[in-house]
Amino acid sequence: MSIARNEQTGDITHGHELRALDEKTIRLTAYTCPYDLCNIKATPCSYRETNIKNSHFRYNDKHLIGCGIHDKKNNDHNNGDEGKNKNNSPPTPYISKLNLVVDNPANRKQNKNHNKDASQEDPRPRTASSSSIKPIIDYYENNIDIAKNQQLLIPTLGTKSYKEWFQNVINKENIKYVQPCIFHGKLFSRSNIFINKAGFIYLKFLTKHIQNAITLEIDTNNWKAGELSVFKKEFDIEKDKSTKYYNLKKQNNQPAEEYLYIYFLGHVKSDTVLTTNSFKLIYFAFKHATILPSSNVGYTIPVKSAQPVKSAQPVKSKLTTFLITMKSFLNL
Repeated sequence: MSIARNEQTGDITHGHELRALDEKTIRLTAYTCPYDLCNIKATPCSYRETNIKNSHFRYNDKHLIGCGIHDKKNNDHNNGDEGKNKNNSPPTPYISKLNLVVDNPANRKQNKNHNKDASQEDPRPRTASSSSIKPIIDYYENNIDIAKNQQLLIPTLGTKSYKEWFQNVINKENIKYVQPCIFHGKLFSRSNIFINKAGFIYLKFLTKHIQNAITLEIDTNNWKAGELSVFKKEFDIEKDKSTKYYNLKKQNNQPAEEYLYIYFLGHVKSDTVLTTNSFKLIYFAFKHATILPSSNVGYTIPVKSAQPVKSAQPVKSKLTTFLITMKSFLNL
């Protein structure tokens, strides 16, 4: 995982997003370390379609004192492929805003504090924004104890704690999802990306009975060609990991402990269908089974009303029945 701050917009940018941008935009954009006390240059790498590796940011200089990379609690987090921080990327800082529409750069306040003495700086944690869901996922997963109660603003949707925004997709009888959330859940390992003629992709969440599975509808009609290409590649990479893993587990007759996950900011279309429509608001990851803390306010399960108890009918004995029958016979 690698991140940097776009100096023109102020947004935290995930390295994987670079390949979805055109080359001219990347060349004209300045990227730096997102920590104000550091702010060293970040170099975009491997962002062309011909590159084999995923796009990412690389930091050639040493990070300055005050950068989150020097925080001991982050030593085991955000360390790139195979646990080695090959790109010298810092951990994701606290993100307080998800920009659904990127603001006009002219309206953004630029933070240029890296030339100031660290001892004169406000020690309180800095906040940041992002127009992508990826850095938000990274931050929450690596700082759960702190982040779950921190506030996240999503324009037009409001401000809630991370714990209130996140919702695990579960399959229960009569469950009804009722509000927009940052949903996350396991996908069927045999899932594939297929875009129908109307420009929609449909994915099923893992459940014992596929006919009862919750469905995700992804509208790609407004996506750029580069975004669609990166989306497919990211899915294929994680899907390939899951396929190899499941085949190995099956050969050794072992239970699965890792799954293909999807994270997305979604809305509720119906009782069984969730929907999303932005490339930047979707994130695939093959990982160990995990459930991020959630307040579970994103769904309801109606309580079945109790059936009225029928009044007990008196039980007639055989003798009583016989006497009634004989009485009727004698009165004829």
